[in-house]
Amino acid sequence: MELRVLCYFSMVVQERNISRAAKKLHVSQPTISKQLKELEDELSITLSKRGSRNIQLTPPGEYFTQQVQHILDLMDKLVVNLHEGQSVNGRILIGIGELELTQSIAEAINRLTSRQPDIQIDLFSTTDEDLHNKLQSGFFDFGIMLNPADTQNYNAVELPGDTTWESSLHKIVCLQHIGS
Repeated sequence: MELRVLCYFSMVVQERNISRAAKKLHVSQPTISKQLKELEDELSITLSKRGSRNIQLTPPGEYFTQQVQHILDLMDKLVVNLHEGQSVNGRILIGIGELELTQSIAEAINRLTSRQPDIQIDLFSTTDEDLHNKLQSGFFDFGIMLNPADTQNYNAVELPGDTTWESSLHKIVCLQHIGS
């Protein structure tokens, strides 16, 4: 997937018409049609239905549109930040189980925020069930819990080190819900 093609797709969605999108992008209508067809082939999914005058997004196309907009917004922010020399900023909410490693995680967060003062990170002590629910709802950006953990529907990264819980040694995993 190329960023240029995502830009084409986004403009077509915005205009709801390939010809108008092509005119705004200063490319030919066949070029955009071909790129969108190749994108659908690459994804093995139909993103839109083309009518005589307008396109209509399929349910997967609606979801894809939201995700493409996140990507394009992030790219715009990246370019602005590069040119303006801005630091990374934002708020991150992390749910964490009652772990011995909590102090180490807090220290790592402190080091990060001292280097990037425009980042605000809030830690919430919670249960595994609450952590999963709040990750799925989008309230938490990340969750930290004992491994083995249910990682289906999550991006998961095993953190370095381990901790003892109920006389057993466990690895720690950081989760991010795939829909987030």
